[in-house]
Amino acid sequence: MTKRLRRTVAGAVLLGPFAGWGVFLWHGAPWWNLPRTSMLLWSVGVSLWSLALAVWIAKGRRWAFGALSGFLLIWIASVAVVAGIRSDYWLSLFVVALSGYAYLLLNSFWKETRKSHSDPLIRWYQGEPRSIPNLICRWSHSGSMEDFRVARFDRDGAFVFHDARPENLATTKVQPQKFKSSQKMKLKFSFEDHSIDCSAEPVAISPSNHGVGVRFSSQDAADLKRVGDLFEAMKGRGYAE
Repeated sequence: MTKRLRRTVAGAVLLGPFAGWGVFLWHGAPWWNLPRTSMLLWSVGVSLWSLALAVWIAKGRRWAFGALSGFLLIWIASVAVVAGIRSDYWLSLFVVALSGYAYLLLNSFWKETRKSHSDPLIRWYQGEPRSIPNLICRWSHSGSMEDFRVARFDRDGAFVFHDARPENLATTKVQPQKFKSSQKMKLKFSFEDHSIDCSAEPVAISPSNHGVGVRFSSQDAADLKRVGDLFEAMKGRGYAE
């Protein structure tokens, strides 16, 4: 999980305080007689619910993004209707604030989970992702080389996976290694007559350890330059956007 995605997940927890604030405005009670129990229950409940959905989104569960979006839409619409009926200025202000925060939160989730290293674009009816033609990835580790196919590739990272076709599994001489989120990977990407070496780290490991999303090292300018050159070469052939 990237740092930005972790921050977005943490940001989902702040929907809890929004819920507490909303309960206070809904009741219209004076500040010296706050509905503390209701505010606490709603704050904790919404925080836990939002956190659970956020974690599922970060793990690639597509339905969770829809569930969070639907939850926020119903919440905002309900409060907006009541604010309109009451002609309540403060409740209307709450709707504007919640809408703005919801947009920022969902937009951040959308951008982060649609990057190459987070989303292989595999559908439920597919056994494995579709690979980019003529693009091969090799991981050098423990004195051996492990080959991968590549589902997606951009300037930030890539999603690579083992070739699970029976004929390849039967002939492989390397025992697939398990990915670890803390490890650094030395990768070699080859595309037609282009070949680059770069450093990367796993950020999205599939539950079966069959594939992994890798993010290229942002600390090595030379690596990023080579990745950019390869990306442009692929873009020229229509394999990248």
